[in-house]
Amino acid sequence: MIGDFEAALESNLVLALLGIDSRIQRFPMDDETWYRVRIGPFLDIQQANAAVAHAQEMGHADLKIVSE
Repeated sequence: MIGDFEAALESNLVLALLGIDSRIQRFPMDDETWYRVRIGPFLDIQQANAAVAHAQEMGHADLKIVSE
């Protein structure tokens, strides 16, 4: 997951800037609709770490790797 955003517009901007295959998921939080940007899947942890590093370089520090 790359980040949680209060507005779909912000999510779409992140998608465009990252240039990474991704999808947006909606979820309710405190009577509001939030949007989660998810990227992947990746072939291995090195590929996932590279994507996270790229996003962090672009100023998105609030990310984490989740394995499903």
